Amino acid sequence: MMIAKLFSPLVAALLALGLSGSSARAAGDVFVHAGANFTPVTIAVTPLAGDDGAVKIGAVIVNDFAHSVFLLPLNPTSFPENVTNPDARPNVDAWKTVNAQFVLTGRVTGAAGGRIAAQFRLWETATGAQVAGQQYTTDAANARRVGHLIADAVFSRITGEKGFFDSRVVFVDESGPKEKRRKRLAVMDMDGADVTYLTNGDKLAVAPRFSPSAQQVAFMSFSEADPKVTLLDLETGQRAAVGNFPGMTFSPSFSPDGQRIVMSLSEGS
Repeated sequence: MMIAKLFSPLVAALLALGLSGSSARAAGDVFVHAGANFTPVTIAVTPLAGDDGAVKIGAVIVNDFAHSVFLLPLNPTSFPENVTNPDARPNVDAWKTVNAQFVLTGRVTGAAGGRIAAQFRLWETATGAQVAGQQYTTDAANARRVGHLIADAVFSRITGEKGFFDSRVVFVDESGPKEKRRKRLAVMDMDGADVTYLTNGDKLAVAPRFSPSAQQVAFMSFSEADPKVTLLDLETGQRAAVGNFPGMTFSPSFSPDGQRIVMSLSEGS
């Protein structure tokens, strides 16, 4: 199994909402580090304004935070107010009463050509200031990924660390009886959703590795007596044999620039 951060472009428009374009950290930034007395940062993800797409994106964000040891999304039943204007500052005094350190507001609207525009604002209750805000415009089919991107942006702003929710996992899926196991390569989102099978199981495939760009997967296949390295392009579905070398003993790995593949061979008795 291997995890890769996605680098392919998704966002057609990425705009700062009421913030400077500078990446410099503000004096009030919160940096979270786990320790003996560590407690997660509490955050309230208010319902995003909009249609079913807004509900879907909001659910992805909450689920991402819930799977992070650093952030703790509050139960909606504890929310002290119903946010009707996601552009306006929430009642931070009210949110403090439920121990919300940050409040996330936002909306999702339809755009031309079957696209959607999703925006969020992150508010810090200690200061009442908006500390992050962005807008993403993309195809409606990418709604789940927009949720992951928003979760990454919020996670990075609060913790000072790079987000990991907009990532994919490549793995070997096993099914069938013990005597006749079927192994297929598959990819899925970090949260286990959107599983896509890359091979049909007619040939044994093991040890998958993402390229640095996360657009290719190299793996060992055993269609014949000796294993060989196969390179699969996730965008086009095309695959090609990189080599068929007798005595291959180690799974392939990409060089940092993605231009070469390293493998191990065994010769002699």
